[in-house]
Amino acid sequence: MRCELANADRDDYARWIAAAFLLYGVLSTALLAIVMPPFQVPDEPAHFMRAAQIARGELIGMRFPTTAADGSPQMTAGGQLDSALVGTITPFTKSMPAHPEVRASRTMWEPAVRWSNDLALCAFPNSVIYPPFFYAPSAIGILAGRAAGLSIVHTLIVSRMLTGSAAVVLGAIAIAISGGAAAWIFAILTLPMSLSLIASVSSDALCLGCGAMAAALLMRCLRRWTEQSGKLLIALTAMLGLMAMSRPPYAALALLPLALTKAPWRWRIVSAVAVAACGTIWWAIAAATTFTGFGDIVDANPAEQLVRLQQDPLLAVRVIWTSLVQYGNSYGIEFVGQLGWLDTGLPIAYHKAARAMLGLAAVTAALGITGGRISVASRLLIVAGLLLSTVGIFLSMYLGWTKPGAAIVAGVQGRYFLPLAPAVAALLPALGTAGFRNLNRALLIVVVAFPVISLGVVMHAIVLRYYLG
Repeated sequence: MRCELANADRDDYARWIAAAFLLYGVLSTALLAIVMPPFQVPDEPAHFMRAAQIARGELIGMRFPTTAADGSPQMTAGGQLDSALVGTITPFTKSMPAHPEVRASRTMWEPAVRWSNDLALCAFPNSVIYPPFFYAPSAIGILAGRAAGLSIVHTLIVSRMLTGSAAVVLGAIAIAISGGAAAWIFAILTLPMSLSLIASVSSDALCLGCGAMAAALLMRCLRRWTEQSGKLLIALTAMLGLMAMSRPPYAALALLPLALTKAPWRWRIVSAVAVAACGTIWWAIAAATTFTGFGDIVDANPAEQLVRLQQDPLLAVRVIWTSLVQYGNSYGIEFVGQLGWLDTGLPIAYHKAARAMLGLAAVTAALGITGGRISVASRLLIVAGLLLSTVGIFLSMYLGWTKPGAAIVAGVQGRYFLPLAPAVAALLPALGTAGFRNLNRALLIVVVAFPVISLGVVMHAIVLRYYLG
């Protein structure tokens, strides 16, 4: 009975934290969708093209031949899109990305180009390979924008808001059902990098929401398994399956259902197989229809890299370790918040405060978590799933984005680890007792209040970078 009362108390806190996230999330999405200049979130032009393709009913793209800058023939991938779209994107991407000295000017918005009925074959190989599910809100926004006669830029804002709203709702539900772990998931979702992705048309927005939901469901199943928890396991499988389809390294999260030692073995095996199958099936479809690789862009050679790894399996360990030593701090900065095309930094003092807040959120969550004990085997499986996903991110970028012979892995960004971070809550100790209740409440206030500072810092950085300088 005492444990049930403690769990009910933690659920009450979680719902209040979820309400706070809903408020922060909606406000941040509205502000960032409008204030952040169009197409200034990493890969947003390509993501918007993918959403436009899906809005036309084309769920899978196609390969087609094109000519490289040096005149040589090459293969790329994409599809038929409104010809006005590329012309609208160009003014915002021609000079601003990676040039922090360049400001957004009124002339970029002045053409107010609207949607047309003319189609052109467009290349967006880095996003056409992604599944359509995470683009649904943005595609709806595009359909609404076309029907209302909005300009393409205003349609982008609508699509940003719809995608952000969907991600915020998903995140709020995750926080509400996560019990004592709510503080940690809240802290991850309110980081500037998270909010920047949420308020964009990137597929990362809903992938992050799925990561939060997966973590919350995992916590419920680990700490409070009952005869009715089978439905939660189905939902967990769906969230992990969507993540595996979004990015191949996340398929390693199929190990997480195996950690639910209180569930029947056959349920856990079916769940793990289903997650792995989701990722395998989608990426097999992508490989057969749209995947072209990026070797011509960055001088990568996956075949040569594979030969190197076969000849020296420990090479991967050395390269990943060197990358972490050399760029570990950069990954941490990008994880917290390096906005725009990674060209809009936040103050060093803020980054220090944000990292301290994450530590405080972990302590707060540990003081709030109650429920059944997690076995050593379960913890090892969770660690293995997260670690293999992390290693998979480095290996995928080493094969497809790194020049052979390079000593470090190129292309890895801190934001790739955000969807994995909420699941760390499952590894925290359960210290939620009546003796820590007052301390837990005090720490919760600090964690929940911190996004006020974050939002102010983010808006100041964006206005200074893009409009004032």
